[in-house]
Amino acid sequence: MKKNGGKASLWVFGDSFSTPYNWNPFPLSIKYIESKGYNPPIYSEWLSEWFSLSLQTMARGGADNYSIFHTIIQNLDRIKRGDMVIVGWSSITRFRLPNESSDWVSIINTNVDDGFPTELKQSLLLHRLNRYKAYSSEVGDWIKIINKALEGIRVTHWTWSKDNTIGIPIFADLPTIGIKMGKGDEIFDPHYTEEGHLILAERIRGLIKSDLL
Repeated sequence: MKKNGGKASLWVFGDSFSTPYNWNPFPLSIKYIESKGYNPPIYSEWLSEWFSLSLQTMARGGADNYSIFHTIIQNLDRIKRGDMVIVGWSSITRFRLPNESSDWVSIINTNVDDGFPTELKQSLLLHRLNRYKAYSSEVGDWIKIINKALEGIRVTHWTWSKDNTIGIPIFADLPTIGIKMGKGDEIFDPHYTEEGHLILAERIRGLIKSDLL
């Protein structure tokens, strides 16, 4: 493992639960920013400030677990001793397929016209739902590989998805976004509010500090 010659970094991998609200906007992110009057900070920004680390956000909205793992592999040589790593795993119902250009495409909605046959996507999704323990175990094996490859680096794994059964913290109880519309109706989004991200940051900080004792 390389020594860190400059300021240590906080590396964050994951999906839209680990990206700023104005990155890869999810359905209500822009409306949420407008309702707040500013772009609220997310958990990784709090943690980078508290631990005085340079933030390196490698997360991408809509990412599946295969893509998250792949992104970690692509950045292994950049992570140095003294850095910290946080991996926010996604739902095991997500998967990816290569398009005609051999680029990977994350599949999170089988009804979206993305060039892949709907029957194929629905069949793959059904198989994952029926074999979710096996797919969760697969992610568990990737976690072992990551921890071994980054031995000597503080790595924290978490997920927002209840379908993961791999023994990592599941933070599915945090405040989520609700936006009031024209006639008093309110629409909801599963992503965390600013308060939810602060709670998440405090919980992850607790995990990091307990491991450092």
